[in-house]
Amino acid sequence: MYKTKIAISFLVFAFGITNAQVDSLKMNIDLRTRAELDNGARTLIPKGKSAETTVVSRARFGINYYYKNLEVYISAQDVRTWGESSSTASKNQNFILNEAWANYQFSERFALKLGRQILSYDNERLIGALDWAMQGRSFDALKGIFKLTPSSKLETVITYNNDDNDANDLPDKEVYNITEAGEITKSLQIIHYQYTGKNKLQFSAIALNQVLQNPSGTHYDMLTVGINSKKYFENFGFFGSAYYQTGKIQPLKVNLLINFL
Repeated sequence: MYKTKIAISFLVFAFGITNAQVDSLKMNIDLRTRAELDNGARTLIPKGKSAETTVVSRARFGINYYYKNLEVYISAQDVRTWGESSSTASKNQNFILNEAWANYQFSERFALKLGRQILSYDNERLIGALDWAMQGRSFDALKGIFKLTPSSKLETVITYNNDDNDANDLPDKEVYNITEAGEITKSLQIIHYQYTGKNKLQFSAIALNQVLQNPSGTHYDMLTVGINSKKYFENFGFFGSAYYQTGKIQPLKVNLLINFL
């Protein structure tokens, strides 16, 4: 009877449970598979080329550990296109560490979060988890979380990137360039304020400064500021966003105003 219970419990965990918590340990599992028909995605399909069908899967496993004022989270994932690895493959280059961070609550109003983490704000038009893409998106960052009042909080984020590749560097400068994804963001600085009021009112403001680095080692700053608001009534809701962007991308100056209703 005892062995039967253990076997049944194991099967339920392996196939049916996506969230389980025991004392100060919490686990989560995310499994998803998607079929895609490529008939010219991201670029026009060449003349005479047939559409291509692919199946992509993601398996993500995460563990939260809690001890007093400390929370530690580690998440790993495998993202692959069906058939890209042989059935006898001895190496797996699709397995990565998606998140690995520690969050310490210094007081009821202040916490610090350090490590590889997802940065997601508002409706994710400016920065988000990118979870519609199988690989998602995460950053190496330091985040400060300030609880101003029971209904408002302020978050500050800073990132600083190096590629640890001396071949990219110049004699007098370190150059950051991740060729795999064309990443040239040397640093991000974010300030985000959020307020949740009565009668289903939500308001937020964000400022994001992106420091870009060219292969020449030159740095350019691009600043984006925006506000978002939501208000729900009995039978309808109001959603509004406005963003202003200024700065430079390479030698080009950028000024852009965007509104969403």
